[in-house]
Amino acid sequence: MSLDRITMNKPGSEQIQAQSVVQRSQSTVTAKLKPKWHLLTNEVIKDKLAALLLCIGTMEHFDAVSLANQLRNLSVTSDVYMSRAVLAKLLSFEAGGANLTELFPFILKLLSHPDMVVKKTVYTFLTLYASSNPDVSILAVNTLVQECSNSNPMIRGLAVKTLCSLNHNSFIEFGLRCVLSSIKDSSAYVRRVAVMSCSKINELAPDMFKESGLIDQLYGMLRDSDPVVIVNAVMSLEEILESEGGMVVNKNIARHLLNKLEHFTSWGQSYILKILKRYKPKNEDELFDILNVLDTYLVSGSAEVSCIAVELFLELVGDYQHLRVEIFKRTTKNFVSLISSGNWEQAFIILEQLEDYLEEIKESLVEYFKMFFCKYKEPSYLKVKKIIFLHHLVNSENVSDILNELHSHISDSCKNVSFCSLAAIGKILESDPSVLDACFEKFKELLNSDNELILSNTLQVLQKVNLKSMKNMEDLIKIIITKFNLLNDESGKCSLLSLLGIYGGSNPDCPYLLEEIIDNITEEKSVIVKMQLLACTMVMFFNFPAVCQGMLGQLLEHCMLDDNKCLNDQAKFYYDLLNGDLKIAELVVKESL
Repeated sequence: MSLDRITMNKPGSEQIQAQSVVQRSQSTVTAKLKPKWHLLTNEVIKDKLAALLLCIGTMEHFDAVSLANQLRNLSVTSDVYMSRAVLAKLLSFEAGGANLTELFPFILKLLSHPDMVVKKTVYTFLTLYASSNPDVSILAVNTLVQECSNSNPMIRGLAVKTLCSLNHNSFIEFGLRCVLSSIKDSSAYVRRVAVMSCSKINELAPDMFKESGLIDQLYGMLRDSDPVVIVNAVMSLEEILESEGGMVVNKNIARHLLNKLEHFTSWGQSYILKILKRYKPKNEDELFDILNVLDTYLVSGSAEVSCIAVELFLELVGDYQHLRVEIFKRTTKNFVSLISSGNWEQAFIILEQLEDYLEEIKESLVEYFKMFFCKYKEPSYLKVKKIIFLHHLVNSENVSDILNELHSHISDSCKNVSFCSLAAIGKILESDPSVLDACFEKFKELLNSDNELILSNTLQVLQKVNLKSMKNMEDLIKIIITKFNLLNDESGKCSLLSLLGIYGGSNPDCPYLLEEIIDNITEEKSVIVKMQLLACTMVMFFNFPAVCQGMLGQLLEHCMLDDNKCLNDQAKFYYDLLNGDLKIAELVVKESL
């Protein structure tokens, strides 16, 4: 037989060197093992050693012809360990890119091998090469059909699974026939496999599947004694009936699934609860019966089950506001415990869900606010999510602790965490201006930072906060005036100019900073910064007209000659305002900031 079709990916120089090292080590092992052969008395150990030597020899010299010869010498009565060793090497070659099509007939000889490991490996090769070798595979199908009646349920289930995984139209009828008989099998494992195989047959031959009556049988499998079979049946029905909106969930099915919930695995419970969202109770008595069953799952060791149970519960209670409050009181402690469990991905998913109900649940979460403090090793995505929660949990008693926590993350290496921390402080100040003066020292420290990122983020937050009630606001402006040259980003520069326009009217140093910026206006590339500079200079002109008149004229001229249409229009608008009533112009300009 020609073995030209067996090919391997050509190795690179590093691969060749690595193989050389492996081969030398294998030769050493072989040299040490063979002289000890006569000392062995245990036949099992001898068999294992022989298989190991065969495996090592095959690795040293990849010879397709010798490998084919080794397969020819194997049969269903061959030594288990020898068969396993040869098949293991074939799997490794296949995983490495080898085309083993020509060896496929030899592999199929071991299809009826009594060893389960060998059998599973041969089944794996069958599913890989059956579609490209239907003529050879048809011989194996007869054996598979016979094994669907084997006394061992593991073999029966494996045979059904393999038959339905042969992606070729020639084998669909055999698979369908075996599924129809296996779905009533006495073994729960075989029934599980048969139910899951239904969706595969439907995918390959939907018309044949519908005519088989398996859909009705799948609905009947919802009454099966095995909980895994029930969940598998629901999954298959969902996939098969996807175009029709999924399986039908009526009163009897909903009640049956609810009563069976306690027998399912946590994954099965979460999946069934998702399906039950589709059912709407017909009256209040039925609603409360369902809620009584669901009540057990609101507090569960599985985060997924708890989250989905809460979603379903809230969907069912609808406008019963007092029940919604009770749900959150009941589940808060469990959710907080899951968030602080150390599972970062789980904590993030729970926070994602709770964020949808934040306004309703925040009162219950306030007493656990310290559980939302970030830990050093936590990933940035979880820190951001916790910071978002923190500013919603502020009250008069914990505001100081939360502000200190947020302040500690402003210097975080992650830009997003740093900005979110500052943004959270800003939102706290917006909702509770009474803490503004308490934050003065923190803002002063941040503005004196040499870190451009922290400085820019701080200015952006201050821009969004009303600072007029801050007693020491003038001291902040004095610091802000000195920071323009440290900024390189557009957002930071615009925020600084906006703050000067709003709060810098009484500071005599502001016009001189603007004059310095305007003198170097040709170096500024950002149109947005120029527009903000123009607005700030207009405001400053009405506060210090004598100082700002010349620089304002210079800036207007530059903006009118600029290529940007928006900047031209803004400059012309201000120019027209100045040519009219100056009092009206002042009102318009100051109101625009």
